[in-house]
Amino acid sequence: MRFRGALFLLVITIAAVVLIAAIAAITIVVGRAARRDLAAELVRSRGALGDLIGSRDELYSAQLAVVADEPRLKAVVASPDADAATIEDVVTEIKRALGADRLALTDADGKTVADTDTPGKHGIDWSHQPAIASALESGSAAAIWLRGDDALQIQARRLAFGQNPVGVLVVGYRLSGLPAAFARETGTALVVLAGGRPLAGASLDDGTPLTNPDGLAEVGSGEPSEIEVGGVRYLALASDLANSSGDQLRAVMLRSLDRAMAPARRLRTTLLIVGVLALLLALGASFVGARVLSRPLDALVAFTRRIAAGQLDARTEPAGPRELQTLAVSMNQMAKELEESRAARLARERLEKELEIAHRIQTSILPRKTDLPGFEIAATMVAASEVGGDYYDYMPASDGCWIGVGDVAGHGLDAGLLMLMVQSTVQALIRSRPTATPSEIVTRLNEVMFENTRQRLGRFEHVTFMLARLHHDGRMIYAGAHEEIVIAGKDGWCEQLATKGTWVGGMADITRFTRDSTHALHPGDVVVFYTDGLIEARNSAREELGLERICKEVERLRTRPVAEIRDGVLAAWRAWTGDAQDDDASVIVVRYRGPS
Repeated sequence: MRFRGALFLLVITIAAVVLIAAIAAITIVVGRAARRDLAAELVRSRGALGDLIGSRDELYSAQLAVVADEPRLKAVVASPDADAATIEDVVTEIKRALGADRLALTDADGKTVADTDTPGKHGIDWSHQPAIASALESGSAAAIWLRGDDALQIQARRLAFGQNPVGVLVVGYRLSGLPAAFARETGTALVVLAGGRPLAGASLDDGTPLTNPDGLAEVGSGEPSEIEVGGVRYLALASDLANSSGDQLRAVMLRSLDRAMAPARRLRTTLLIVGVLALLLALGASFVGARVLSRPLDALVAFTRRIAAGQLDARTEPAGPRELQTLAVSMNQMAKELEESRAARLARERLEKELEIAHRIQTSILPRKTDLPGFEIAATMVAASEVGGDYYDYMPASDGCWIGVGDVAGHGLDAGLLMLMVQSTVQALIRSRPTATPSEIVTRLNEVMFENTRQRLGRFEHVTFMLARLHHDGRMIYAGAHEEIVIAGKDGWCEQLATKGTWVGGMADITRFTRDSTHALHPGDVVVFYTDGLIEARNSAREELGLERICKEVERLRTRPVAEIRDGVLAAWRAWTGDAQDDDASVIVVRYRGPS
């Protein structure tokens, strides 16, 4: 996909995601806020309903108390001579005066004397009604009674002469007027349910008559729940009405959720319109920006293709916005560094090949034959890099053998070159003067190395070197300056012979410092030569391996074949150092068999 199309797609995607996210966020946040506010209003309305019913009870109770104290009313109830027509006239008159919807009288036994709802009928036993029983006992009571499709808020008052009750006065007011008063006071619709059905006169909070009561009976009294009535969503909360005389009366309060969400819908529509306009503006801006940016970007793309094709000397002209100019400068620098890196890589590959060749040369000139008459020999060198600075060699002689061991300062290619000088010079000197003593060979070697390193190469290097001449009769003559020679005899203990002398190549003449030393070997003696990389190896705690640990390993293996002794010493060295090797390490193990 080209940059321009990608930019269009990116802008459209971002704008659409932002718009959808904003609309969704507003819908969720405002919706939750509306639900939370409506739920709080319903909880407050439930408290207001109890207060409203209580205040009506207090008002009706106060009115009834005044009427119940009328002596004429008590006399009519208590007089056995009062006829039914007279009592009904009195009841009708009191009902009209109180503006009540029902008024009834009972005698002291709770039987009806008169009832405006059932004129002409009396003697009905109401003593089982809790409100009647409570009024006879305590003096007054309140209740809610069902009457057809409506309910009455009842007040009952005891009639008495002194301490003698003569009956109960019952006054009822229709409950259908309660929702309207409740709506005026709280703004919340109130529906009174009797047995799960709404009473007459029920309406929603906008005044619409309630024609579809489905779902109201399932509204709980714990938390507000959402229901749908007449295609409109409401939050509803129920409350049981007290003093209902055993009738299942519940009050359900409703607040319109759709009306509360109307501002959110209007805000969502406005945001959608603004978002579409912003999207169109963003598309226009992206079109212009793409035209401005595409040309320098196309140039950079073409430049990268030339670089990918291997034209590392190619360069591009910075153009366009500052960021693209900076990118072009960086890419030019990158191409330059790649060109230099490729040249350096080629040089490094050539050097690695040269080091590989030098390593093969170095390892190829190490002695391979181990069949020296009168002696068993095993040796190895472990270089710290491709080319090591350690030296060892052995060669047969007419009555024994020569053994040389040395260590060029440092390691790497330079040290390997000096090691090759030492090896070739020693070989040449021994072959030209087979009867010479070790000290004479070491002295002449020093002259050659001093000439080559100091005067020709201009380097200030030195070599620790020791040359030993082993005879078939057990004499070992040695000279030079190197590590101690370890000898494990038949008694099992190691003896350490110091090498006396000085370094090779450090000064022009070392004749006065170089002397031959002699030691007598016995059949079965094991002689170990090594370089400092073996005993100076360090472990993870930076502790040196040391000569004493090597001697213990030699003592333990002294009766084994020389190859096993060599391998055991190297195993102890590797176990001590782990994977860390700081210097070259060489080991030569020789066993003197005896006179051949």
